[in-house]
Amino acid sequence: MIKCYHTLKAKVLQETGQPYDKETINNLQYDFQGLGIHSPKNTMTNGKPDTINFWKCDVIGPRKTSSLTGYLIKNTRLFFGDKVLLNNHCLTLQKEET
Repeated sequence: MIKCYHTLKAKVLQETGQPYDKETINNLQYDFQGLGIHSPKNTMTNGKPDTINFWKCDVIGPRKTSSLTGYLIKNTRLFFGDKVLLNNHCLTLQKEET
């Protein structure tokens, strides 16, 4: 199982309700990205190739519409094992901005 110090640290901070700063969050993100288990998005920024690690989704429910930003995970077995995951019909990836 893949684990890293910063991921465990964030979980402990979250579970205990302790505050954490922007530097801690940035370290967590870089450590997670370094694992290579997410799907980065290739895009163009100011006419130059770029890679974006975060994807945006629309969340459309019966009463509310919202959005969220996060990583897309290539292999969900790393987190959920052999459980059968159902498609969440309330989530839709946002179209790329042109």
